[in-house]
Amino acid sequence: MTKTNNPKVIKSKNQNYSSSIQEWVEMGQVWKEHLEELEKENEDLKSSKEWYASRCQLLQKVQKYMRDPERTIVCDILANNSLLFDPSGKRYGQDLWKLIYQKND
Repeated sequence: MTKTNNPKVIKSKNQNYSSSIQEWVEMGQVWKEHLEELEKENEDLKSSKEWYASRCQLLQKVQKYMRDPERTIVCDILANNSLLFDPSGKRYGQDLWKLIYQKND
């Protein structure tokens, strides 16, 4: 590496360094903003998860006091996130199957 005493070259190098530093600072600020947005979204998701978890826990507690087919419906939704296929109507009752899965004319 050669040493230069030319003031124009030294000034040019310093300007390049300062612009690089400024770019890094600006990028860091953008990253910080994105991080803050992600942290807020994470908190929202946590509270949403807790909200649904508390509802599921309550349904599980009162499920033993329900009558069939309501108990079966709640159990299947909690366990499978949906009702099971029941075109015969034996599991949930024919009226429920018609209400949920058949189109109205």
